[in-house]
Amino acid sequence: KIVKFSTTTNGNKFTAEVITLSNGNLGSVPSVAPASDGSLFIKSYGRALYRYSAAGAMLDSISTGVVGTDVTAIKYFERLAKKYVMCYYPNDGSPFTDERISIVDVTTPSAAKADFNSPSIGKVSNGNGTGAVDVLPLANDTFLAFIMGTNNGIAAFSNNASLVVSTLDTLFYGNTATLFKNPYGAGFIAGTNGYGDVGKYERFPLKKNDVLSGFTAWFAYKKIVGDADTVLLVVKTVAASGKPDSTLATVMIMADKIDTTKAGNVVILDSPLKVNGPVFIGFEHTVTANDTIAMYLDKDGQGDGANRVWEKYSDKTYGDFTTTQPNWGLNTDLWIAAYYKKATTTSVGKEEFMPQDYALSQNYPNPFNPSTTIRFSLAAKSHVTLTVFNLLGQRVAELANGDLQQGVHAVHFNASRLASGVYIYRIEARGADGTSFTSAKKLMLLK
Repeated sequence: KIVKFSTTTNGNKFTAEVITLSNGNLGSVPSVAPASDGSLFIKSYGRALYRYSAAGAMLDSISTGVVGTDVTAIKYFERLAKKYVMCYYPNDGSPFTDERISIVDVTTPSAAKADFNSPSIGKVSNGNGTGAVDVLPLANDTFLAFIMGTNNGIAAFSNNASLVVSTLDTLFYGNTATLFKNPYGAGFIAGTNGYGDVGKYERFPLKKNDVLSGFTAWFAYKKIVGDADTVLLVVKTVAASGKPDSTLATVMIMADKIDTTKAGNVVILDSPLKVNGPVFIGFEHTVTANDTIAMYLDKDGQGDGANRVWEKYSDKTYGDFTTTQPNWGLNTDLWIAAYYKKATTTSVGKEEFMPQDYALSQNYPNPFNPSTTIRFSLAAKSHVTLTVFNLLGQRVAELANGDLQQGVHAVHFNASRLASGVYIYRIEARGADGTSFTSAKKLMLLK
């Protein structure tokens, strides 16, 4: 038997339904993964992976040659019209040699096959067979897979080598981490302060066809006032004048989630960017932000005289730290490290890294409380508005309104001020080539 708990009151009250499975006793360490069609994948140690109807009737099973009987925890997810079950092997091999993940395509159960097998995270015996797995779908068919093994640790894997930082080239100019206070008022030079700045950026001399996969940004300070402010981590092109220009990628976070312990804030782009030359990487905030944040800079004199650090003001103009107003006169660098692959004559074409169609993805996680991420793809540079409405058609949040470059973008939505319920998020994109795209999806906030 298993017990299914359902709620129609956002968790205020639950109804229990006992489901008797049709084919005998479960093994130990059982795990249940509900599918989107209402069926149930059920796995326990010593038995095959079975799929049941919502009433408990066995529908089919997966060959034990594909999903071993020693699998315990499972996780169901869907991606690009395919259905998958992530499987946790606590003690694969003999005697107890591997603890790992397998992701199995179960779109057609009779033809199920493993699409991804992780390496082992350790060889310490897990006698109880307990652990957990989860998945974060990214752009296209790319994903991050997570495993928590009781006796061997926690690890993350991807099916896209461009997301694995250890395989990438690194550009980093940091020498001595320094926190510069703003000498002309409140706040910090490389952060929110009293003179109306809204962004800070570091220039990286990437070459044409280099592929940028992500970056780490080291923040030094944060102070949250009331609700946390929104912070955008951004990648921008470099204008002919040398200033930051068009936005290539954005990742939205909340100020209270920023790490200031020197561990760094690692950002992996959903879709690696093949660039046409140098780029700026940095962060942006609104002029009305009342949280205080600041990023590390090098000591004055450690910037190689390259004028790589720029900032943006509330009037949308830009200035560098060395020669423009306010005239800091600082020869320094922001503490940001870029992860990229150098262009080669055999590099993969643009189509692998840039979307060719417009698309709006389902938010993840969903249902959520109180934060979720919405991803969308742009086939060309476009003016984008991304808006959230309640079921009465009233606008409750505007998440994006501006020009964005071709690529995959991620926007963080914090709904802590909203009531539980179903909402609609809608994107409108007008391409520079005259194309237009509109799409809407539902999301559910459960508090």
